[in-house]
Order: sequence, then C-alpha cells, then structure tokens
Amino acid sequence: MKELKDTAGITRRCEEENEPIHITKNGYDCLVVMTSKTFEKYDRALKQAAQRELDRQRYFDEPVSDIEAGFEDIAAGRTADAFESLAALREKHGL
Repeated sequence: MKELKDTAGITRRCEEENEPIHITKNGYDCLVVMTSKTFEKYDRALKQAAQRELDRQRYFDEPVSDIEAGFEDIAAGRTADAFESLAALREKHGL
C-alpha cells in the first residue's frame, strides 16, 4: 500500500506495462490500478465476450425450443407414422 504514495511512479509503471497493476496489502490482493486506455481495452474485450455469449445462446435457443416442442407433441399424442405419411404424400402428388 505504501506504493500508492508514488502516484507518478504508478502511472509510469501502468503506462509501460500496459496491463493492470495489482496492489497488495499484507500479502493479499487489495486493489487493481490501470490507465484509462488499458481499462477501455479490457472493457471492450469484456463487452465483446458478453455479446458473443448472447449470440451463442440465441444460436442454440431456437433449435432447443423446436426440440422441446417436438417432445411436447409426442407427449400429447400429436404424431403420425412416417411411412403412412410418406405414402399419403406420394399418392397426393402422384409420385
């Protein structure tokens, strides 16, 4: 924590390392210090990761919803024999 008194040194170190600086107190992490530019970089990366996760969820939610609807149809007895259905379609369309 005594490092915090040297703000010019901390600023210089943050700019040189371009990474967050972990400050400890009694050997335990206490604070993280970084430049605004570094913060913006991390913030942008976090937002992009969150957006990718939302996109991934949307990509899987629709098919899962369709599968769940299929199971509900089966449970409710809204089914038809595949061979009979195909035969009916062939007959209907003259195939």
